[in-house]
Amino acid sequence: MGINNEMIKILTFGALRKYTNLRMSKQALPTTKNYIDREQLSQIASTCDLWILFAADKITLLAADKGNKRVAGLTVLESPDTHIFQKGLFELRGWIEELELYGLDYNNTHIVFESPEYCIVPEALFSAEKAETIIALQHEFPKFSAVLTNRIQQRDWVNVFAIPQLFVSTVKVIFPQADVCHYAEFMLQAFAIINQKQHDTLYVNIHPTYMDVVYFNGQELSFSNTFKTEADTDIIYFILSVAEQQKINGDKLKLVLTGDVNANGALLSLLKKYVPEVSLYKRDSEFSYPASFREFQDQQYFTSTAVLLCE
Repeated sequence: MGINNEMIKILTFGALRKYTNLRMSKQALPTTKNYIDREQLSQIASTCDLWILFAADKITLLAADKGNKRVAGLTVLESPDTHIFQKGLFELRGWIEELELYGLDYNNTHIVFESPEYCIVPEALFSAEKAETIIALQHEFPKFSAVLTNRIQQRDWVNVFAIPQLFVSTVKVIFPQADVCHYAEFMLQAFAIINQKQHDTLYVNIHPTYMDVVYFNGQELSFSNTFKTEADTDIIYFILSVAEQQKINGDKLKLVLTGDVNANGALLSLLKKYVPEVSLYKRDSEFSYPASFREFQDQQYFTSTAVLLCE
């Protein structure tokens, strides 16, 4: 039987669809970056803790022995074309099991969620029964979200945060023994430690689509919030608005920047036109790091490495 024009159209459409699907699947594949001291990892893995951070666009794994101040490695799996929190068990597990830092005999394992839906509450005012009401006053979050709470160690703060319930359950299947944390807990502790030597300082942690702004009045946490951002001008607007709200003298305002900001980028130059003193976070020099950590700037991957400063 010969092939007529209609069959050619069907075959062509089928081939095109197959090619398009293949191309889309290739675009969706994540990329992996490794910053690992393999010799040190083989020697100290059993004394290391592993932190697995899940953000909307990436998964990072950090292996470190905090007691001996040694970092064995950092792995970053980036997937900007998809939303990590929407991934199912088999795909997520397949990605994680391919990562070099996965599957070793670590001392402890910690899950860290990175999402903007969180709020910090003084422990004296916190009621577990009202956790969902507390966070709903500050954030809109998807239906079927799990509202979780953690006390921030050595601080009189409680973090209330929301994560899609199905994703929490999925991650707990992969890491059943891990405890569950939120990045804000480590971020705030790290900023509080840095703040011991600072005054009139806003701490700004930048993500791809939002930013955290934190301010301490003396040693007391005075302000912590997230803001959605689409452009550098949004970042500047929110920084200046918070400074005004907190009554910080504009001539004395200082910024410490962490996260997705480049030392040579346009944002830093623009900020210096409005803020007298702008600096980038520097990693704790008391820790030893893999030599490959020189491939990225200190303030980058702050959310993952802030755990090193915390108890």
